[in-house]
Amino acid sequence: MSGTGFTSQEEWSKEYPIVFVCRRDLESVGLTTEQIDGLTDNEMQEIASMMADIYLDNGYWEDLQLCVSRFLKADEDESSNGEEPDDSSNTIELCPIKKTTGGAT
Repeated sequence: MSGTGFTSQEEWSKEYPIVFVCRRDLESVGLTTEQIDGLTDNEMQEIASMMADIYLDNGYWEDLQLCVSRFLKADEDESSNGEEPDDSSNTIELCPIKKTTGGAT
């Protein structure tokens, strides 16, 4: 893992997209073509915002920790240069993630 040395608030606050919702997704949850056609872009944005709020309250922080742990573990295994990885632990200890409001959508 190579660090970038980002220390500015701007770089630390840079957002990276995680997921999106599109009208085609609404077919999968049972909406009719007429219902989907009737939704404006603003209404679709409101649905996406509601989903982001729910995800932040229900699993986002746990999923983030899991993904970071997996990434760091894979990076650690890759950098071992052919040495047998230490399988004594399936997880990597990370500092606790503090829940904040806003900034992640």
